[in-house]
Amino acid sequence: MAAIPVPFSDIAKPTNDLLNKDFYHTQAGVTLTETWTTGNNLDTKIEFENNIANGFKAELLGNYLPNDKSYGGKLNFFFKQPNYHSRVFVDPFKGPTATADVTIGHEGYIAGAEASYDWQTAAIKKWSAAVGYSEKNYTAAITATNSLSLFTASYFHVVNPQVQAGAKATWDKNAGSNVGLEVATRYALDPSSFVKAKINERGIAALAYNVKLSTNATLGLGLSMDTQNLSQAAHKNIHSMLVVGGRPIQRPFKQLSTVRHLHQRLRYLPATNLRDVEKVEGAHAFVVRSTSWDPYINLAIENYLLTHSKPNSRIFFFYVNRPCVVIGRNQNPWLETDLSAFIPNEPLQTAELVRRRSGGGTVYHDHGNLNYCAIMPPSLFSRNLHAQILADALTNAEIEGKASAFRVNDRHDVVIHRAGEEYKTSGSAYKLTKNRALHHGTCLVRSDLKSIAKYLGSPARQFIHAKGVESTRSRVDNIIRDVDWVALDPQHKNMPDIFRKIIMLFVEGAASTELSGSKGFNSASFLETDGSAYPQMDQSGLSSSDKVATYLEADAWRKKAVDLGAPVPETRRRRMDALNKIEDIVDSSLRLGEPEDVIKEIGSVAEELRDNSWKFLQTPRFTFTSHPEASPEHNAAPDNAKSSASAPVKAPFSLESRITLHVKSGVIEEHEGACVLPSVNLNGTVLHKINDWKMLVDNRHGVANWLNQTLFCAQ
Repeated sequence: MAAIPVPFSDIAKPTNDLLNKDFYHTQAGVTLTETWTTGNNLDTKIEFENNIANGFKAELLGNYLPNDKSYGGKLNFFFKQPNYHSRVFVDPFKGPTATADVTIGHEGYIAGAEASYDWQTAAIKKWSAAVGYSEKNYTAAITATNSLSLFTASYFHVVNPQVQAGAKATWDKNAGSNVGLEVATRYALDPSSFVKAKINERGIAALAYNVKLSTNATLGLGLSMDTQNLSQAAHKNIHSMLVVGGRPIQRPFKQLSTVRHLHQRLRYLPATNLRDVEKVEGAHAFVVRSTSWDPYINLAIENYLLTHSKPNSRIFFFYVNRPCVVIGRNQNPWLETDLSAFIPNEPLQTAELVRRRSGGGTVYHDHGNLNYCAIMPPSLFSRNLHAQILADALTNAEIEGKASAFRVNDRHDVVIHRAGEEYKTSGSAYKLTKNRALHHGTCLVRSDLKSIAKYLGSPARQFIHAKGVESTRSRVDNIIRDVDWVALDPQHKNMPDIFRKIIMLFVEGAASTELSGSKGFNSASFLETDGSAYPQMDQSGLSSSDKVATYLEADAWRKKAVDLGAPVPETRRRRMDALNKIEDIVDSSLRLGEPEDVIKEIGSVAEELRDNSWKFLQTPRFTFTSHPEASPEHNAAPDNAKSSASAPVKAPFSLESRITLHVKSGVIEEHEGACVLPSVNLNGTVLHKINDWKMLVDNRHGVANWLNQTLFCAQ
């Protein structure tokens, strides 16, 4: 009787298992199984097998969480016959979406295809195809995945009962990269133990040993090395893992498990608080992850790490911000952003405007973006160094739906290629001092790209002649695109796991694969700061009262800093009064474990960054005019000429009603124009405090209305 072919996902399984399983260096870096339980979770599964037809199976899967009042379900269908195997997976609550695959086999030959369909958009989201041939002792397959853009050829051979061998070649047509090649072999020492080895085209080799100690205990040892740099100790790494009952036994950190169980070659030490950064030097690194979503607190922590670390130390800091637009130290917010889109003191409803202390361009942050910061001695600084480390980490991270290849372009951005086009997925900014160098960057994993256009489209751009630094406009995209994450994970519950993978691989890469062995490190201290005061939960789906409580809780550290004497601008005192009413939340800041002087310093810097004086009065000199075509300054090749020259826009009133403002440090220094009311002197007026131009200029020709639309700042 003809055999039932394997499902589509298993056509190349023998080769993939040989290349990927049991090499502990690829898995010892993270917790293999991270489980948490919810005691009030109801799961239901109903199965029908061979009732309707022989070989047909149907599953109804349902789950209900009474605490969250959320529910979900899936319908799965399987049909197996000689020479035929098909599956359909339907999620009626998310999308709805359906994924179907089918394989057909005959005398060892097998062919299959897979496609996903979204009912809401009435479109096929992705498709794949594969062909293969299998005999008793060998299997060969060719697969084309990611909508027929990623091609893989694989071969697996059972040489004899003790020896297996395999190889795989991969080519991504969108990335235009070279063909990747990997070969591996497995040798059984006895019925309970075996060794494996593999190497790829870059010379990265790995060895593994696995022995079954008892019925439920297995020991695995691994060694990885860069064969092109064998003389450097940093390129030879040893790893181990003990698995009992299917779960890895790991040495826990005292306080931090954010980058949980990095490469065992890294000697890791738990950190107590941020002050421990002062003890780090040489080949020992300090890795910090903030669980705060407050951009001001995170930038203040970054500043603390920069100013309190030793000149020869290596510091890595990772954080995620709530929605915000972050401009560079010397940038113009009227030129870079649409200030009317920001609602003051309402960070839960819109993004916030933030000015950082480092240079560089304007970026958008939200819960789908991971921020990283590397602080090092100036002698080790390179604009490409940590961008390349991130590119390698993203390439190697096992994340569903991500792009397959990442590279660093000539602007030091990490980019991907899709359909022959280049998209920026990570940008960087830098700060250099006498003894320290800081490189921080973004990583768009699954950010809300529509908000970038909303907040970064300045209506005043073509009317401004600006000094200072202007952002370079680039096409951007998330590293995850093909998977409908909005339907699969609407509350970002999977994001911490994805970020953890990237963080682990980033630190691992920084330790071992930098430009030279002298730039690596062999031990690290790990700290997760503010874990109790900043809960890891997304605010989407919460009631308004829950949002307020969550936001106030996130400000608990800030309140504690104020209690310790950190200054608070008058504009923020009303918000601080609200914090005083929730002492139970404020008290949570006492559990942070940070010394009072550290909390006070970070809180003080955060308040400086939060204050509008820093956001707006730091702006370099610029000129705004309603009729740039009549202005000598604008005709003299302004700094922003590239953007303004492409699509000139004119004010909707005549030249006789024009207005020109000369602004220095956010204050109107001089003004020109007959439309200004006779009783008004604009000189000395703080620009961002003007909330209605009708009080200042004649509106008979619509000048005030136009200024309210163009220069309005809701701060």
